[in-house]
Amino acid sequence: MAEDPKYQRIHRALAPFFAMLCLVSLPFLWMSRLAGIATAFAAIGWLVVYGLLRLDRVRAARWLTSALPVLHLPMVALALGRPVEAHLYLLVSVGTPFVLYPRSERRMIAATVVAFAASYLACEVWVSTHAPWLSLDPGSAAAAHSVIVVGAVLFALVIAGYTAVTGWNADAALAAEHTRTESLLRNVLPARIAERLKRDPTAIADRYAGCTVLFADIVGFTRMSERMPAAELVGVLDEIFARFDDLADAHGLEKIKTIGDAYMAAAGVPEARPDHALAAARMALAMQDVIAGLADRHPGLRIRIGLHSGPLVAGVIGRRKFAYDVWGDTVNVASRMESHGVAGRVQVSAATAEQLGAALRVEPRGTIEIKGTEPMAVFLIVPPS
Repeated sequence: MAEDPKYQRIHRALAPFFAMLCLVSLPFLWMSRLAGIATAFAAIGWLVVYGLLRLDRVRAARWLTSALPVLHLPMVALALGRPVEAHLYLLVSVGTPFVLYPRSERRMIAATVVAFAASYLACEVWVSTHAPWLSLDPGSAAAAHSVIVVGAVLFALVIAGYTAVTGWNADAALAAEHTRTESLLRNVLPARIAERLKRDPTAIADRYAGCTVLFADIVGFTRMSERMPAAELVGVLDEIFARFDDLADAHGLEKIKTIGDAYMAAAGVPEARPDHALAAARMALAMQDVIAGLADRHPGLRIRIGLHSGPLVAGVIGRRKFAYDVWGDTVNVASRMESHGVAGRVQVSAATAEQLGAALRVEPRGTIEIKGTEPMAVFLIVPPS
């Protein structure tokens, strides 16, 4: 897995900051030749860290970053003693590896934290029980102490600020990802079903007594696809089905799926409604209007639509790619209504025609043979004038 580049950016930003802290404190520490030399070498070391990062020598930069405080700060603490409190840097430095190193560098993080903690404890014991190597007058000790404390506070604030900003950004990213996931889930499943699935991931299956299934198929699409460039073909289908999706939302139908150039939707699922047949019929007529509106750009474009009403079972299948689907004889008959239908018209079964009543006018087409069933009377919806 590729490393997150943010750690390198932070490392490059903090290395010059650490070098600056060393250089600012250098005049106050030069009174102790050992502390001054150690601080000067530390400043150079942090600049070397910055250069290594610029050259993408990341691992070498991390090892040097882990070693510098352990080599530098104990020297200053032992040389100047308790009045200066230089070992405070070791204490506040414990959080540094968590900011600069990715989680994949667990061993380096653990080694650095242990080294900082051990060095701090050793210095704490030493300065508490031994005299400093260099005796400072009260004024010099106070000045050096002030510089080191201010630097330690600034360092702690930088680490705390970064941690806070990172936490806020992570919260914002998590919220955005949650919103995106919710949106994707609702694009795949009906909102009511998505909520049920989040509460209980077990199988979702419901039986509905009254629904209407709609099938639509583009006439002659196979021949059209043979002479049309792939990008144009997909663009045409996307435009058509996107408009059909809008119609499904407007008329309260649930889009079930698309299969090639076929479109399937259902009324009365997952929310039962008494006017399921009328809602599906009105959507079907609107779909015919959509296709008619595209005739100028795509001559000869027509669709067959079939409707059938009756009971069915609806539910969610799949584990990695959820799908809301419907099953039952109602689905099979609706498919036959489409496949045995008339281009440019909406064909419905007797059950759907009965459900429509006087809301829409239908005309009998006769009786058709449907595989697996008795001959069925079918009707064509008369488009409103």
